Amino acid sequence: IDLTPLAINMLMAYGASGRAARAAAVWYPDGASTCLLDAQNAFGSLGFIHATYETEIDPDCDSNPLATNPTGQPMYATITVHYEPLFFSTFGWPSPSSPNIWTVDVTSVDQVR
Repeated sequence: IDLTPLAINMLMAYGASGRAARAAAVWYPDGASTCLLDAQNAFGSLGFIHATYETEIDPDCDSNPLATNPTGQPMYATITVHYEPLFFSTFGWPSPSSPNIWTVDVTSVDQVR
């Protein structure tokens, strides 16, 4: 029962991390937007099922709208999904005092162009 929402969450995370890595890799300084803002916008509004998430771009995109990254440098976009099982947490295992959280890291990479 819990594998279906977990698989759906992972598929959404794979798509979002791929979009964010691509946005960070092809970002061109235009003086208006930043690499970090473009990558965060590419992650989008993720509707994970019964989960929270964290995002990270590595190496850090600069918040300066005129900063550039060296051509050929890999840009990694990572989403860490913290899924709380629906079935196990409802039927008493694990106990309510120690909820079981399944954590999945999804990383995509693209080279700066």
